[in-house]
Amino acid sequence: MSNAAELSVGDTAPEFEASVTDGSTIRLSEMLSSGDGVILYFYPRDNTS
Repeated sequence: MSNAAELSVGDTAPEFEASVTDGSTIRLSEMLSSGDGVILYFYPRDNTS
């Protein structure tokens, strides 16, 4: 995993992929291709730093 620079509101998010609960993988570009827009919300797990 690489360290990325902090993004500000309105910045374009870099391409990334994530594991889905069913074991498949989804990419940001796939979600954006629908044209509906995407909201990304990240938070640390409970009891983590």
